[in-house]
Amino acid sequence: MRDSVVIGDRLRAVRELRRESQAQAAHRIGISANALCQYEKNDRRPTYTVLIRIARHYRVSTDYLLGLELDLNLSAFSLSEDEIKAVEAFLITHRSLQKTSSFQLDK
Repeated sequence: MRDSVVIGDRLRAVRELRRESQAQAAHRIGISANALCQYEKNDRRPTYTVLIRIARHYRVSTDYLLGLELDLNLSAFSLSEDEIKAVEAFLITHRSLQKTSSFQLDK
């Protein structure tokens, strides 16, 4: 049953990194807060469908949640949707400025 312990531990860790309550996370994932609590306490395992929704919500791989990947890719991990859009807009602007300017930051 060690694999379910990994799921619960990692699920709780990514939720806390995102600074979400169980109720907020459950609502956004589309499950009950009670179900999420049971997953985190390793009393119950999520279905494959729910596991995929959880991974998409937190922008992590299902392999990470299952303990098959050791490292958590933190690129954009803890950012909100609005923050991600702001970063994307910045990158688009930065890249277009680089193309039109003789000054290049990425040399």
